[in-house]
Amino acid sequence: MVNWRGRLRAYFTTPLVGIVLAVCCGLLIAHAIWGNGMGNWLFQNRFLWLAVLLGVLTGAAEVIARYRDEPFAATFSLPGLSYLTLNGVISGAAYCLLEVYKDKILPGITDDLMRSIMAGFGAMVIMRSKLFNFKTERGEEYAIGPDAVLSTFLSSVDRKIDRYRSLKRQRIVFDKMAAITDP
Repeated sequence: MVNWRGRLRAYFTTPLVGIVLAVCCGLLIAHAIWGNGMGNWLFQNRFLWLAVLLGVLTGAAEVIARYRDEPFAATFSLPGLSYLTLNGVISGAAYCLLEVYKDKILPGITDDLMRSIMAGFGAMVIMRSKLFNFKTERGEEYAIGPDAVLSTFLSSVDRKIDRYRSLKRQRIVFDKMAAITDP
C-alpha cells in the first residue's frame, strides 16, 4: 500500500523550507547591509525588485527549457517556485552589493536601471560559472565553483517535479483502469 499522504507531505515541505530559508538569507543580508532602515529601502526601491524579477525570469527560463511538455505546470509547482525564489534572492543580493559598493565595484555605472540589469543577469552568470570540471574514473564530470551549488539545487528541484508529475500520472492511470469494467 502506497502512503500517498506521506509522499505529498514530503513533496510540499522540502520546497517550502527552501523558500523560507532563501528569503530569510536574503533578509539577513539586507539587514547586515542596511541595519534598521532596510524596510523602507527594500520596499521602495523599484530597481531592486527589477533585479529580483530578472533573476526569477532567468530561473523560469531554465525550468521551462527542461519541461517542454508542461512548462508552466513545472515552473509554478512548489519546487519550481522554490528555484525561482532562490534565483530572485541571489539577484537581489547582487543588486544590494552593487548598490552598497557602487563606487568600488563598478564606478563608471551611475544609472540604477543599468545596475539592476547587471545584478539580475550578472548574478546568474556568476552563479553558473565553473572554475574547472573534475572528471572521475567512471567518466562523470563535476563542476567546481558556484555552478555546483546551483546545479545541485536544480537537480533536486528536477527530482521533486518529476516525482510530482509521476504521482499525477499514476493517479490518472489508476482512475482510467478502475473505469474498465470488462478487461
